Formats: sequence, structure tokens, C-alpha cells
Amino acid sequence: MEHQVNKPELTLTGQDELTGLIGRGALLKQLQARIDAGALPISVIFLELDHFSVFNDSLGYPAGDEMLRVVARRLAVEVPQGAIVARFDGDQFVVAVCADLANGVRLARHLAERISAKIEVERLSGLHVTCSVGVSVAESASDAMEVVQRADLALCQAKRGGRNRVCPYDEVFAASRLRQQRLVVELERALDSRDPAINMLFQPIYSLEDDRPCAVEALARWDHPQLGAVSPGEFIAAAERTGKIHSLGAQLFRLAILGRQVWHAAGSPLLLNINVSPLQLHNPDFAHQLLDLLAEFEVPTTHIACEITESILLDDDQRSLRTVRTLTDGGLRLVLDDFGTGYASLDTLMRYQFAGVKVDQRFVRDLEVSATARAIVRSAVTLARELGLTCTAEGVESDGVLNILRDLGCPSVQGRRLCEPVYAENLRRMLA
Repeated sequence: MEHQVNKPELTLTGQDELTGLIGRGALLKQLQARIDAGALPISVIFLELDHFSVFNDSLGYPAGDEMLRVVARRLAVEVPQGAIVARFDGDQFVVAVCADLANGVRLARHLAERISAKIEVERLSGLHVTCSVGVSVAESASDAMEVVQRADLALCQAKRGGRNRVCPYDEVFAASRLRQQRLVVELERALDSRDPAINMLFQPIYSLEDDRPCAVEALARWDHPQLGAVSPGEFIAAAERTGKIHSLGAQLFRLAILGRQVWHAAGSPLLLNINVSPLQLHNPDFAHQLLDLLAEFEVPTTHIACEITESILLDDDQRSLRTVRTLTDGGLRLVLDDFGTGYASLDTLMRYQFAGVKVDQRFVRDLEVSATARAIVRSAVTLARELGLTCTAEGVESDGVLNILRDLGCPSVQGRRLCEPVYAENLRRMLA
């Protein structure tokens, strides 16, 4: 018979055969009964073993099962009399105890300390495992599942903070986490329906030689009917986490090209800058798909620039290098975005065929108040000029910053001081 992979094995009574603890269903039933009976406050402690899969993978599932039994025994011994102890799922355990939040957190820390003690069982001798813990409190008229979910959200905060931590439930973090989770669901729906709420705006890049647009950057926007304006940082990050970045990217590139057709038809052959996600460069088909899209709309590849960040080029040199070379061999220009924020920008410029750099806005916005920012931008402008690269300062929002950039000899700028991002039709009228 195939071995079960550390999942709860429940009997008809709701007991987990592996650990002897009750399972999820019995936990929720008992917790709800205590809430309804008014036995409050009740602290719910949600524990998850840190990197438990490492033990499974390196020692085998039987050893992992033994570790779960060890943890279950330690919990059962250390909790106060009358506490509920359950194996919730896999390497997750839940303790419910009559205590306010402060005492619940205190108990959670004690339990985490006891769980991490060295194990003396033969096949696990000398090992120890840490855990991340979230704590919430049941109030009157609370729903048991909702209280457990709040503890789970606190657990997520503990894991995000580096694991091996205890975190009480935090409404601000929980609201942010729930929003992220909903974004994933809504993005899935929007991509399947090609929701017009996901659209593309365009922001001109101006040459300071003649104060006229020399290029345009395509900027993704999502105006959700319930969530409101969702920032690109939010929904692109959601797409990257869920593997939807490739379908989202394909949709956005098509929207960018369609927008370009609007203002290009009016006689404005400006370079179009499109942003490329690091994960897209990992896709071996990405470059060919983009080149096929340009061929479909009869757009010369020399009219397109791909803005990419340095981090991905450092993380995965060979794979990204092949994709980048396919793009440049096809005639596309490469622009290094967020220049100055990476650890090896100079080495990156030597290894890849970049046509330009964009100075990160965190340096640009401080030009009026920081001598260090001015020195960094001056160095970037000089370096780009010496290497024969274009240099754009992004995030220009004041006359003072604009004048400093002129004095520093920066050839091109972008920002709200010059033009807000606009729809393609509005850009067409502006350019006309």
C-alpha cells in the first residue's frame, strides 16, 4: 500500500490515527460549542512546522511521521488541562485554550520553545524543528472557522517575518493579506474574460534637447469595480506568484501594441517601451512570442524597447541570457530599469547589449535635498554617455528636479511634472 504523505488519517470518530489527536472537523465543532457556551475568552494558537518538507525529503516520510508524533506528544503534555489540541492538516496543529490574547501569546511562545527542543527518538536523534505560530482570540458570537482563519493569517505574518516567530492577529496585515488573496481570484476571472478594466496607459519620455517626446512607456492599469484602482505592483506580483504572469503579459503586450497603433497612425513614430517581468525572461518561448506579436501587427522591432530589471539577470544568468540574446538578435532594444539599485550594474552593462538605462526615481526625487542623490545621478549620466547609452531619469515631479537634471546633462526625463500617464487616444491628440 502506498504510504500517506503526512496527511491526517481520520477515523470515523474524527481522530487522527497518526498522532492520536482530534482532526479539523472535531476541533471546529468543539471550539464552536465552547464559544456558544460563553467560555470566553478563548485563544486559538495555530502552529506550523518550519521547513518540514526538508525532513520528509531528506529522511523519508516515515521519519516525518515520527516527527509529527513527537510534536503532538509535546503539545498534549504542555497545554493546560481542558485545552483542545488538534492536528489541523499536514504539519499544522491548533491549540484552543481559555485565555486572553496576552496569555495566549505567552503560551504560544512556551509551546514553540518546547517543540524546538532536541529530539531523542532513535531515527531523529539530535534533530530539532522550529515552528511559526499565529494567535487569535474568540469573542462572543464568534464563528469557530473565522477565529481559526484569523490565527492562520497571524501565522502567515510570522512566516513572512522570517519564521520561528509568534505573531498575534493584526487587522492591518490581515486586510492586506486578504486583499492579496482576493486579487488572485479576481485576476483569474479578469484574464479569462479579457476584462477591459485591465488596460494600458502611456507616458511620454521627453528629450531635454528639444523638450519633445522621444519615446513612450506603456503602463498597465487595473480599475476593479469593487477593489478600486489596483496598482501594477499589486496585480503583477499576484500574477507572478500564481504563474499567471505569462498570460497577463501576453494580454498587456497586445494592449500596448494596439495603443501604439492609435498614436502611430497619426504620424508619431516614437519608440515604445514595454516592461518585462523577470519570470517572463525565464520562459524559453517568451522572446519568440513577442517577436511573433510584433510581426502580426507589422511593427518594426527597432521601434520597441524592453525595460528589464537587473535582479533577474543576476539570479539566472544563462537562461535569461539566451532570452535576452534572442530579443536583441531580433532587433529589439534593451533598457536597464531601476538603474543604480542593483549590486552589479556595471558588470551587467558589460555582459548584456543594453541600449539605455533608466535612473531609479528614488534618486531622482531627492535631487533637491540630497548631495548624494545628485552625485549618483551625475555618475549615471556620465557613465551612460561614455558607454553610448541613452539615459532617462524617471519620477520627475517638480521644476526644481527638472532644472537640476538639465544642469547635470541628463538627456531625457519622464514623470508627472511633464505628463501624466494617459490613454492612447489622448496621447494621439497631444502628439498631434
